[in-house]
Amino acid sequence: MKYDVAVIGGGPGGYVAAIRAGKLGLKTVLFEKDQLGGTCLNRGCIPTKALLKSAHLYWEAGHAKEYGIHAAMEPFDFSQAMHRKDEIVSQLRIGVKGLLRNSGVEVVHREAKLIDAHRIEADGTIWETENVILASGSKAVLPKGISDTAMTSDDFWSLAELPNSVVIVGGGVIGVEFAEMLSGAGCKVTILELAERLVAAADPDISEILFDLLEKKGVEIHLQARVTDCLPGEVRFETKEGASSLKCDSVLVSVGRAPYLSTESLEKLGIRCDRGKIRVNERMETSLPHVYAIGDLVAGPMLAHKASAEGLAAVQSIAGGNQMMRYDRIPQCIYTQPEAAWVGMSAQEAEQCEQADIFTYPIGHNGKSMADGEKTGFIRLISNRDTGEILGAQLVCSHASDMIGEILAAMQAEACIEDLADLISPHPTLCEGIMEAAAGICGRGIHTI
Repeated sequence: MKYDVAVIGGGPGGYVAAIRAGKLGLKTVLFEKDQLGGTCLNRGCIPTKALLKSAHLYWEAGHAKEYGIHAAMEPFDFSQAMHRKDEIVSQLRIGVKGLLRNSGVEVVHREAKLIDAHRIEADGTIWETENVILASGSKAVLPKGISDTAMTSDDFWSLAELPNSVVIVGGGVIGVEFAEMLSGAGCKVTILELAERLVAAADPDISEILFDLLEKKGVEIHLQARVTDCLPGEVRFETKEGASSLKCDSVLVSVGRAPYLSTESLEKLGIRCDRGKIRVNERMETSLPHVYAIGDLVAGPMLAHKASAEGLAAVQSIAGGNQMMRYDRIPQCIYTQPEAAWVGMSAQEAEQCEQADIFTYPIGHNGKSMADGEKTGFIRLISNRDTGEILGAQLVCSHASDMIGEILAAMQAEACIEDLADLISPHPTLCEGIMEAAAGICGRGIHTI
């Protein structure tokens, strides 16, 4: 049997691409060797957010006196929190399975290998297809020299009990979110980060807020810290101050992820790779005709929504459309409390751009934020001085991951900064801060100095 589209990998890039292809009437087969939903649904985005919710509620209950609530605290019930997480993941996984079935997609739970542009091998069976979408995702990296007893973010979900103390090696997005989650649940957490600041992908003032936020929650942070040895129950490291060591129950390594691919094998097929990833154009086409690649296999941030968008672009290209990726419109989020989110031009880039206007609205000036007891953070917008085009935004506040969507919608619709300034935002809401920041750029802010 020959298919129009074969997708290798059932994560948020692969299954979204398969569903779209099926809905367009293309005969589609999806190969997934593990669980549908990939890392995002099973070991990443969804599980972490479920456990973060539990940890945030536990933290708030323990600090609720200023709100007039006096609660008697029991130890954090890790087992119940994990059970809730499992139920959410299971329900969503069943949902994905149903969506694929209703779209006419055939799902094959086998490991698949690309033979050439039109053939895939799985368990000794050859599957023929007109087009292939590679979407096999990535795996957590465990550097050489790290003890086998250390765990990655993938391994964490097999824990039966919450450790009393954890050293997190790596202070990027994953490390910071796990630090927030574990410290909120009552665990002693230490972060060892090789760089000069946390979350180097974010603007420095966002990194600074995250540093202060975690320290206030009892997280010990060592920057410019190089791990020299990782033993069971002990981590040794060096900083400018010299050598040191930490005793701990567990070590969580979050230094990045590596794509599931063999560049050597792909190059032999005529698929060009660059720096360990597959080279593609804006339509997600590889150098081998009829073969596409998306998600963690290609350049750019390893994000579920990026993979999904790339999957849709690939299918549209197969179907004869002209949907191209806009990498300047991919938001990035950190689900701490408060959250952080950003998209497009950074503040650092704006400072080097003569045409860029920038305005930062302190979230502590916002009535809803004050009522919620959250005074730390800001909403910043960047626009083109001549055209009014919205070039970028950075938010640190509650619901920043949701609010960035309002700015993205304006960017997608090619609205000007004046359009955001003219919004009639409901009061009191955090979204008023977007209106205020836009008005500040236009020189007509009300609740700003």
